[in-house]
Amino acid sequence: MPEHTLVPAKKIIDAISDLGRTMGYKVRCEWPIERTPKASAAVDIAWFAEEDHKFPLMIFEVETGATAGMVNNAVKVFSRPNEELEKPLFYFHVVLSAGVDNERIESIRRMFGTHNYRVYVLDKDEITRLAVDVLTQHRRIRATLDLRSVLARLTSELWSGIDLGAVLVAAEQLQFEVSYLQVYGERATSSLLLKQRYISFLRSIILRASVKPHDIEYERPFFGNFYVHPIHLGILAAASPEDGPQCFKLLRYWQLESSYMSQIGPHWGLNRDYDEFVIGASPPLWALLAALFNNVPNAVEFIVDEMLKVFSGLKPNFHGTLFSALWLLHVSGAGRLASAFDDMAHFINQRKVPQGLLLSPPPWIQLKDSDWSGAAQGSFVPVSDMKTFSATMCSEASGEKTLEPQDIAIELLVGHEPNGWERILLRHLWAYGSRRPGNGNSCLDDE
Repeated sequence: MPEHTLVPAKKIIDAISDLGRTMGYKVRCEWPIERTPKASAAVDIAWFAEEDHKFPLMIFEVETGATAGMVNNAVKVFSRPNEELEKPLFYFHVVLSAGVDNERIESIRRMFGTHNYRVYVLDKDEITRLAVDVLTQHRRIRATLDLRSVLARLTSELWSGIDLGAVLVAAEQLQFEVSYLQVYGERATSSLLLKQRYISFLRSIILRASVKPHDIEYERPFFGNFYVHPIHLGILAAASPEDGPQCFKLLRYWQLESSYMSQIGPHWGLNRDYDEFVIGASPPLWALLAALFNNVPNAVEFIVDEMLKVFSGLKPNFHGTLFSALWLLHVSGAGRLASAFDDMAHFINQRKVPQGLLLSPPPWIQLKDSDWSGAAQGSFVPVSDMKTFSATMCSEASGEKTLEPQDIAIELLVGHEPNGWERILLRHLWAYGSRRPGNGNSCLDDE
């Protein structure tokens, strides 16, 4: 059989071949069916499970048009005895262009439709169906899928016209053993489609439980795997206001009722890593949750109360207490909670904190680093009243282009730490707070 020389046919052959290799198959093009020296019958693409296997699992034949030769290409496979050619798991017959109401296509579909065989007419927008069926057949063989690499292939020019969203939904429904949230999240800030799939899949896990993932752990989440759940709840609350109250209810349950003690609290001495997290990382985590739950009634108040429990459980002169106070100042101030803000302002002013540290506390500290605040820039400027401090925060943030809190959360979960994310988060916190009734205009509205 002559090889394809037309550019469109070669492109689709290259696309299918690359996809097969990505999915772990041994791919051979122009694979000869006959085993004789003068053999002429061959298929365009054959996918083998292993290099030394005699027969392929999947066969692809590519036609430039709906010609009479289509039937021969199907017959050369299905007409041979099993001893000579074991039939493939599936035969994909790809036609680049079939024109309008092509009877030849319908005839071949009726002729071989009882076999594991299907025709895909690409100018009829059937490239998506082709990709979905490939995944479906792959799932019959393997539970694993390198979704990250498959996604890279399907977003290339060779697969132009594909409905990537439909393909991803199909992959989810097939329940491959894939960390969907990790893969989607890695590109969520640059792809609206993947952000939508991330949110949708997350909702199916948290709220509807219609999908049971084998593994939803991330590879290197910034706050650790144990604290992924509250961030998930926050992302959903920010993405869907109607889900906010339910997510807040689940957050309260996780924090207060899911164990014999609160998940984040002044329970010192149980575990060194736990102490390290509660003192050195939980304040910015609560701040992130405050930004995500901003539109949910009573959520920020709850978060400030939980932060105060940790702050109250620390010794005043301990270096980690200042870190807690700085983040509490911002969360309570942005939430217009005057009592907590005034308490933190008084505590911080007694320690003459440099302005650089006051306006932008670090995203984490280590317990062994008792001098973490020593490198802060700027002279001491006392914290004034909440209204004045709010104006200062809005002025500091003006003109800075930002990620949304959802984006920050997703990036931190997948192990990407956006540069200066803590400053961006503070900007959003204060902007949201200034939208509350009686608090004037938003920082964001000034741009």
